[in-house]
Amino acid sequence: MRAAAEFDVRSPLMEAGFRKSDVRTLAEAWGLPVWDKPATPCLSSRIAYGVEVTPERVARVDAAERFLRSELGLQELRVRHEAHDLARIELPVEHLALLSDADLRERINSELRNLGFQYVTLDLEGFRSGSMNRAYQDPQPRQILRRFGIGSINTVDQEVKCEPVSGGFSAAHVYRVEFEEKAYALRRWPLDELPINRLIELHRFLQRAHATGGIPFAVPIPAPSTGETLVRQVDAWWQLEPWMPGQPASSGSCARSQTEAAVRMLARLHHFAATYQCTRGGRTWFSCRQGVSPAVEERLQILAVWQSRGSTERALLLNHVAPEARPWLGEVVEHFDRRATGITSALRSCASLERPLHPCLRDIWSAHVLFCDAQITGLIDANATRTEHPATDLARLLGSLIGNDGEAWESALDAYAAEHPLDESERELVRVLDQSGVLLSGMAWIERCARQEYRDINAVADRLRAIVERLEGLPILV
Repeated sequence: MRAAAEFDVRSPLMEAGFRKSDVRTLAEAWGLPVWDKPATPCLSSRIAYGVEVTPERVARVDAAERFLRSELGLQELRVRHEAHDLARIELPVEHLALLSDADLRERINSELRNLGFQYVTLDLEGFRSGSMNRAYQDPQPRQILRRFGIGSINTVDQEVKCEPVSGGFSAAHVYRVEFEEKAYALRRWPLDELPINRLIELHRFLQRAHATGGIPFAVPIPAPSTGETLVRQVDAWWQLEPWMPGQPASSGSCARSQTEAAVRMLARLHHFAATYQCTRGGRTWFSCRQGVSPAVEERLQILAVWQSRGSTERALLLNHVAPEARPWLGEVVEHFDRRATGITSALRSCASLERPLHPCLRDIWSAHVLFCDAQITGLIDANATRTEHPATDLARLLGSLIGNDGEAWESALDAYAAEHPLDESERELVRVLDQSGVLLSGMAWIERCARQEYRDINAVADRLRAIVERLEGLPILV
């Protein structure tokens, strides 16, 4: 991807700010039958390093995966073609028990051997993308840390503490690193998650907001050998940043002093962002311009897709959801049926006005704002930053900090307006974006759960319960 950027290879969907979920949404709206097709990297990626990629081996893998999908009724699976014609089957962990059936195992073994495999095995770690890269990756990210100047080949392992951090729903993997009495966050991003030009511009934006605007971002640290803040290893980009001090506020019941400190900090960030001058490579995501809030337009499209799907189709999706999440998602669907028309009407009204747009965080919520008492000590996880209207940040942040407390909302918006302009129409935009965001975040989990795109179903159920509780306290727009 870096080579593509250096040689001016154009990526129209990336330049338009599209992510994989946006492509699915539009494909469904246009009636394309492949809109919900599972991610399927090139079949040659199933063949182990050192094994020649031939048409015969690719066809063998394709036929084996087709057979398994037919036999097991699963979409997410892989057949890895290892050396010596060994097939390594990867299934989602929760479905490994399917192969306890002796007759089924015999059918699979017979079919794959007929296709040309000499040995057929089951991977007990289950399905995961990029597993062929394991042999080319450091078991712990110490090799990456050395490229950032943390430790050396001669450093005793115990001198560098590096532990994975649990939690979160993004594609990033985060490690807490401790070395020489300092703490860092090491973040790994899959290559296809964010365009390289967007990441480079994001790091530039964070550095300037910190240096010029005094915003306490976790600014990525450059590697000493290159001066760059991104390091490439096989299938991912890595970045290193300071581990920011403090603790996040309590979600939904934040103290008034903390809430006002947070919105004042947000206002100062928006004041800086309103005049930010991005580079040519980053203007798709970080430009300042006049226009309709992209969030408004995107949510109208998503609402239209969900409204076009009948109750039968939604019921079929819910049938594929784990039982821990199904009751909460059922309640989300009931709220959608009651609220979608009013929210659509409100968003259309907002879409009739053009407003100043500039880089905004877009996904700032309670867990991303760190405090020591009422003092903000850090803003973290700014990777969703993109050109937007400030109302998106206010809606996301206040919804997570103070829930449905109307009086606290007005007080917080007043505190923001004391630092940065916010007229009455923009306050209304904040409210509409809050309601639409809560509802559509719940609906998005239907597909994510049906496709099993999560690490911890209990954490998902907790998130869904919080969404339902918020929806129950919101007025129905008409």
